[in-house]
Order: sequence, then C-alpha cells, then structure tokens
Amino acid sequence: MTRGFTMPMFVAAVGAVFVGVVLWEILHILMALFCLPLFGLQCDELSKWTFGFKRANGRLCKADLPFAAFVRYVPAVNDRAGKEVDIDKAHLKFMLFRIAVKIVLTVILIVMIDPDWSMIGNASASMGETFKIFFCILSFGAILNDLIMVVKNGMNRTNGLGSYIQQVRTALKSGAEFQQIRLLPPEQLVFEDAPSENEMTVYLTYYCTYLLALGRISEMNAPIHRLTDMLRKGGFNQSCGASYLMLIYYYSWIERDEEYAKKFYEKAASELATDIGANARRSLAYYAYGIQHDTQKARFFLDKAKAAIDRYMPSEAENKLEHRLIDELDIVLRNEQ
Repeated sequence: MTRGFTMPMFVAAVGAVFVGVVLWEILHILMALFCLPLFGLQCDELSKWTFGFKRANGRLCKADLPFAAFVRYVPAVNDRAGKEVDIDKAHLKFMLFRIAVKIVLTVILIVMIDPDWSMIGNASASMGETFKIFFCILSFGAILNDLIMVVKNGMNRTNGLGSYIQQVRTALKSGAEFQQIRLLPPEQLVFEDAPSENEMTVYLTYYCTYLLALGRISEMNAPIHRLTDMLRKGGFNQSCGASYLMLIYYYSWIERDEEYAKKFYEKAASELATDIGANARRSLAYYAYGIQHDTQKARFFLDKAKAAIDRYMPSEAENKLEHRLIDELDIVLRNEQ
C-alpha cells in the first residue's frame, strides 16, 4: 500500500472541512434559536458570516453586527417550571445538551457513510473516501471543541463578576426596583475569579444606571471616567452597546463634554443606525440637543423614543428610568418652543 497525500486527496480534505464547518455552524444557529429556551435562556444577539440578528422589541431583527461568529444569550426571568434561572447552570446544561446532540449525529453520520479508516494516508484513496474520512474527523473535532469549552468556561464562573451581573439582571427582570438592590462601587467588589474587561464594562454601565436612577449624579463621575478609559481606545465593542449609550448621554447632558460625546457617538454610529430601542433613540435626542444644538432633531429622536419605550424594555425599573429621562428632555424642549 502506497503512503502519501495526493492533490485530489488534498482537495477532498479541504472540501470536507469546509462543508463540515458550514453544517456544524448551521446546527449551532438552529440550536441557539430553538433549544436555548429549553434551558431558561434566550438568544439576544447572533452573528454568523454576513448575517446578524439582534433582539429588539421582544423579537430577533436583522442587525449590522461585526463579521464574526458568536451567539450572545441572556437568561429568561423564569424557566418553564417557574424557577429563577441560574445562568451558569443553564449554560452548562445547554453545552452538555449540544455535545450529546453532536455525538448522536456523528454516530449516525459514521453509520450512514461508513468511511474506510484503513485508507488514511493511502495515496490510492479516492476523493470520495478521503472526503468521508475528513468529514468524520472534523465531527470529532467539533465535539472535542465543545468539551474544551465546558471544561474551560462552563464550570469556573460561579464566583465571578459575570454571575453577579446575571443576578442583578434577574432581580430587575423579576420586578425589583433600583432602590431595592444595592450595587457596590467597582473598587469594593471582591471575587474569586478575576473579572474580564467586558464584565467590568457591563458592571460599570449597570452601576452608572443605578446611580442615575437614584439621583446620585455626583457619584457617577468616577465610574463614568473609568468606563471612558476602557472604551475610548480601539473600535466599537459590540458586546458593550449599552455602555456607549450611557457615555453619549452623560457627556451630552451631564458633563457636556463635546469631545467625548462625539468620540463615542462616532464609535457607535453603525449600531445607533439600526437600534430602534428607546434607550438608543433617547441618547440620540440628548446628543442632538446638548452637542449638536438641534432642537428639531432632538424632538424627532425623542418622539421615536416615546414610541418605542413600552414595546420592549428589559425591566420595569429600567422602563421607569427611561420614562423619567425622556420626560426631562421633553420639558426642556417644550419650554424652548
């Protein structure tokens, strides 16, 4: 038996890898859309190849997301049994379910196509046989990749900032008011797992929202400037969209810093163009009034925010805050008529 790797075999191997990656990614999309709810989770953002979807007004809508493969999901308030969702356990269960599905599909695949494993490295192997072998190898690789994800991420986040953020989200979605939760300044947080930069960015945004809701405006200065330092360099970070909106609002209205307001507005411009939520429209209204000094434009975006506010908001507490911020600018605009 002649050993070697011919050009036709190489073409077949590349084709198998390409087809395998596409099919597994399609499976990931379908599972994100239809299986996450089984575990008390819901798909919030999904980007695959040139397709991007983002949840708005309670449903997934086409959105301009970065060219990358990712699925971002958030916990539902309650699972189907009416219990509060534990994001870490839900994520682990979903990943184990995904691995089980891949194992079953891989076994079925091997039985159906019946690859001749003895032909590995055999120069006389046909393109078809090479394709089947590499397709099966890729399937094993997909299973191994998920196992590594579970070991690396699935079991080691229970004491981290990410879990704490999810607890805050769940509390708000369950009806808690900002006055009923106590968020600490970030420098007072202590966790066994060191927080990632993205986690700290999200927490700073929640903390600033918390202070804004309680009227503790002077205390926002330090966390806002820390958030500014984290986001002013580099391009737009898709996972921190709400953070840019907070910074645009703060620098357009509270601190009135035109340089920073423009910087973050320009960074988030593509996101703002597709975000129809009340938070985004309201931030644009404050930017139009405080930085662009355009009352007509501010009124336009404020009316858009009013129309969107009761359609979809993450929680009642955030809905009340949004109403308050819209009303504050509305009064200012009415007084200038």
